Amino acid sequence: MLPMILLVLLSFFYSEHVLSNQSDNQLLDITVKSQKHQKIDFLTLTNHVIYKEVDDPFGLLDYEELDKLAIIVNYQDAKSAGGSMSKQQTQEHDKLKIELEKQAINVDQLLEIRLQMIAQWEEENESVNPLIVNQNIEIEGFVLPLEWQGKKLSEFLLVPFIGACIHKPAPPPNQVIYAKLKTPINFSELNTFASVTVKGFLTSELKSPELTLVDGTQPVTTSYSLETTSIKINKTAIDAW
Repeated sequence: MLPMILLVLLSFFYSEHVLSNQSDNQLLDITVKSQKHQKIDFLTLTNHVIYKEVDDPFGLLDYEELDKLAIIVNYQDAKSAGGSMSKQQTQEHDKLKIELEKQAINVDQLLEIRLQMIAQWEEENESVNPLIVNQNIEIEGFVLPLEWQGKKLSEFLLVPFIGACIHKPAPPPNQVIYAKLKTPINFSELNTFASVTVKGFLTSELKSPELTLVDGTQPVTTSYSLETTSIKINKTAIDAW
């Protein structure tokens, strides 16, 4: 029986010299088959979320009251962020707060409800499903190219439907996947909103890549990131290594 170290060296030699002579598609097939990928869909991305009905007290305010409250909120947010507030800004803040409270509007209570609504929105729209994070997954979706290296695609967004992120509002962050190819691929057919099946390693990272549109660029916030190892479109496998 060969010593273990010799077996390891032979295995390394085989992978480096024999597999490297195979075609790209053959190498892709071997790589993918060696790993199990959990098949999911976009509903799986948010299966963990418990949606709650929220009473919105802000709908009871008129435009003038909302404008005053917005000035108060902007002042307090800036101050909490360490901003230097002028004497005039402080006086305006205090004046508007007194005016609203004279109208029986509890400003402090509304601001607390606002924080609760923000926290709930983040839980529903930015949180990730812990059962699929840090796992190899397979998912179908539509491609929005982000970055090209020449004619080779290097980064893209995977979205649940045609038109997502182009027409506002964009899907919630936990319904968009930022995908990066380990090696850019040359695939001229991969146009905007091409229907694809992708495989890769899914992680959780909140980021906002810039999406280039006809009329400029806009950030798209995503909760999931995918280290993409395989793309299939119209039954054609493209090597992403």
